[in-house]
Amino acid sequence: MRKYLMAVLLAAAVACIFCSASSGSTISNIPSEHRIHGYVEELGRRGLLTGLFFSDRPYAREKVLEALSKLEENAISQGIVLTPYEVWLVTRLREEFQFISEASHEERTESVETGAEFEIAGRSTDSEVTWPPLVYAEDVSGKDVESESEQLLRGLLFGWVEYWTPHASVSGRFRVDSRIEDDERFLGRPWREDVGGYVSSGYGRLGIGPFDVLLGRDRLSWGPGRSGSLILSDLAPPIDMVCFGFTLGRVSASGFFTTLDDVKLSRAVPYQYDSLYAGTAATRHLSGHRIDFRVTPSLEVGLSETIIYGGPDRELEPGYINPLNFYYAHQWNLVKNDNPLWALDATWWPTPRLQLYGQLLVDDYQFEHKDERDEEPSEIGFLIGLHSGDPFGLANTSVTLEYARVNSWTYNQGYEWNRYTYGEALLGHPLGPDADAFYLTVARWFNDRFTGRFDYRFMRHGEVFVDTDWPVPVAGPWGGASFPEGFPVGTAAKSHRLDVLARFHATAHFDVDGFASLEKVSDYSNVTGGELLVYEVGLRVSFRPEGRLRLSE
Repeated sequence: MRKYLMAVLLAAAVACIFCSASSGSTISNIPSEHRIHGYVEELGRRGLLTGLFFSDRPYAREKVLEALSKLEENAISQGIVLTPYEVWLVTRLREEFQFISEASHEERTESVETGAEFEIAGRSTDSEVTWPPLVYAEDVSGKDVESESEQLLRGLLFGWVEYWTPHASVSGRFRVDSRIEDDERFLGRPWREDVGGYVSSGYGRLGIGPFDVLLGRDRLSWGPGRSGSLILSDLAPPIDMVCFGFTLGRVSASGFFTTLDDVKLSRAVPYQYDSLYAGTAATRHLSGHRIDFRVTPSLEVGLSETIIYGGPDRELEPGYINPLNFYYAHQWNLVKNDNPLWALDATWWPTPRLQLYGQLLVDDYQFEHKDERDEEPSEIGFLIGLHSGDPFGLANTSVTLEYARVNSWTYNQGYEWNRYTYGEALLGHPLGPDADAFYLTVARWFNDRFTGRFDYRFMRHGEVFVDTDWPVPVAGPWGGASFPEGFPVGTAAKSHRLDVLARFHATAHFDVDGFASLEKVSDYSNVTGGELLVYEVGLRVSFRPEGRLRLSE
């Protein structure tokens, strides 16, 4: 705890000493579940928000506002003609940012902003699982079919409040859910029956000059993927962290460190010069840093490194707190068996409204073989995709194609505390190890009141998961133990899923969604011959009242 406080004080001191107070401002980060986040992402994928680093999220509202102003300037100076859909997106964002758009930066005053979002969703689900015949000696039984029908009503409440000045902000956002255990981001227990909640973000932010310091809870996502990030995804629970940021011209850099949840060992493992028994509690920590380069106005490249480390009574380490350190080299020099990961991503807009992107993840690449029995596979993942606005002359339409693959044993490790998880969720791509998927999304804006979206996903998942026991002893001897070969490993579950969404925009703060989905899984649960069929229909209503109070003139 002492080291943690020292690091916080050091970050504040660095920001105060080396930064000029004459420029820069911060405002709250846009949550990924907020409706306007999708509007920002769509404009960004169309290449219209130049100046905003696309793959470093969350987006600060102030940075989005600056990018919108630049877009409007370019529309005048360069003759860029926006489609009706793009004009609608810009208008929606301007409505959201109306308060901080009212005055120039020097004229803005202290204020308090508060708001809420109420969401009610009803859905009906029918599922049918068919298991293959069971064979016992010469006897063959018939197929076993399990059917289930379920009707659910789910209520959500989001609330937020923020105190804002031109150079600093304090922001808090909470979530209350009537079916809280359906939320993979939830860490804790329900308050009563299925109702529960948590603070999804709560932080103080200081921005002085090109530097930015965040102390508190938020989510991070690094990478251009639509289905998720291979190295750090905001689909995991929010993390309480110290986060540093730096932006100057074509370069943006950030780093953070945090402590994750403890883990109790499920089995005994050798550790250092002793053995740890099942049930032993181990602490876990996570650090990461990232740098983005805008090579040209149409090409962005990012490089990230994260590391999970821990063990019985292991504390935060200065070498992993330092955002300017190289984590892998630090681990190597200390002869530690921690779990570093690297990612390289690139985003390119070769022509207007066409985005090509990709990400490569390296968890553990086997460039050395310590022993002839050391046959650990290379633990890597990659993601490629394209996004096209108005393809083939289809006005007000967007199409996204994406493929993601994560090799077996990626995100996993011999020490349970070094697995790339937080709570029940992965910190990386939601596919998990030993899986790949193809995604297709077609979205259409019909008018100011109606939008629609069609999603298709084909996914394969083998028999290896992030919590699968490491097949080879951590410290040897290996004996007959080995890693299974092939991809995916064993019997792979294969699923086809279709989703359709129709959205009615009654007002800027009121939406009604109708949705339906169909999913078919063969070799369900990695059982040859197992089948799953799921139908779902539902209706969702969302209302977002907001209020602002200006404290001074």
